[in-house]
Amino acid sequence: MLTEFFTDYVTEAAEEEKRKIKESEKLERELALLKEKYATREEIELELRTTLDGSGDNSDEILEDANEMELNDSGEKELKIKQKKRKTRKARYLERMERKRKEIESITGFQKEQMHLIYSTRKLNKEISKEIQKREELAKKRKVHKLIKKFAGTQRLGRGKFEPCEKSVLLTEELPGSLRELKPQGNVLAERLKSLQKRNMLPIPGEKRQRRKLKNRLRIKEREDRKHQEVKLGTRLI
Repeated sequence: MLTEFFTDYVTEAAEEEKRKIKESEKLERELALLKEKYATREEIELELRTTLDGSGDNSDEILEDANEMELNDSGEKELKIKQKKRKTRKARYLERMERKRKEIESITGFQKEQMHLIYSTRKLNKEISKEIQKREELAKKRKVHKLIKKFAGTQRLGRGKFEPCEKSVLLTEELPGSLRELKPQGNVLAERLKSLQKRNMLPIPGEKRQRRKLKNRLRIKEREDRKHQEVKLGTRLI
């Protein structure tokens, strides 16, 4: 359920990001077309200056063209006013497009942060699932080990605790010169009993459990049962 929710959220965010990128590219193309469409007075003057600096032979012709552009009739003035109006509209449009671009950039930045959070949560989810799987495997191994210890090891059948039989070992100084002089060590019956207790075939005796004695705090009450007809004037009531 959690993985399906994450995949749906990621696909939705990716589609939103693609749409924003397409809109920003469209705005950039429109801005580039607008910049190439109209030539302002500053651009014309800059072009004239570059041509003046670059070509020395045609300098007189360029100066005459500049003077002609400055000394035009009323029709030229109207053209300048229209050009100025176009420039203001263009500037407003550019400002509006710039604001839209900034908004798109801010939205894309927020979307990127959200995507980063999603990827970090997915990574954290994977780490948590791995840790849970590891702990489950350890729990299974522990359970198997307990079962092996229960069936293969020594169980506590009685009150006592199993203690292995002491092994009879002699030091080199204690060894006699011949085998005839060697005395038997240990007890076969005790070893057999310990072997049966170790294999869970006999209970191990121990000390008896001392039970706590309850204190007799109840008081003995005397009561006399008799009928009400027997009660007469002068009878003693207990």
